[in-house]
Amino acid sequence: MYSLRNINNLYEGGTRSDFIVVGHPEFCQGQAGSDRGYGPGWDTTPVPTYPKEGPAVARLKKAGSEQLLRRLTLELGSKPDCHARAMANKRVPAPSEKLLRYDFDAFLDALRNLAGDADCSDQRRRSVNDALPQLSSDGRLTTGFLNSVAQAGVSSHTRQMHAGLYRLAERLKSEPKVLEHELLMSGSWRQWAAELETVRKQRRQVEVKHSRSFQKVKS
Repeated sequence: MYSLRNINNLYEGGTRSDFIVVGHPEFCQGQAGSDRGYGPGWDTTPVPTYPKEGPAVARLKKAGSEQLLRRLTLELGSKPDCHARAMANKRVPAPSEKLLRYDFDAFLDALRNLAGDADCSDQRRRSVNDALPQLSSDGRLTTGFLNSVAQAGVSSHTRQMHAGLYRLAERLKSEPKVLEHELLMSGSWRQWAAELETVRKQRRQVEVKHSRSFQKVKS
């Protein structure tokens, strides 16, 4: 409160709620008069609160303080450095999950299976006028009353890219030679391959999330 004096010392205050400021001992006595306590005339009893709860507190109570102290007092060099831990946690892709942007044939194979993978019960097109299906989800909530997230920004760009991938997959079935020639001549297949990699990555994340949820339900 005494820092208010440094901002402006012309604050006169008034009554009622202003007393919270002008009646505070720090505001009245300043820093020198309140650093060593407010004196016997002020109630300094702390406000009663509930005990602290949280994941860290529960983990400490369960494991005990001895394990925490042992973990915090490890000798330097007993654990690998940050770079080694990061490389150990780095996921090595399987041979079937190699980057599509560097392999045109692998990109075409993934594109052939794209439309069939997206033909889910809630995404199946009933006519040519229906909206193209969403190939994957990035976790953004795009539905709901007065929710305009899907109409602009990243969601709009993602929807357009998914529509382009879906049309490429349909063209690959109807005119494969023509489409392959166009993609190779323009070099645009690398851009579509990068987008298709994002779709596959998001699908894997959803599969892992669902499998973990099922395991929790079974347990």
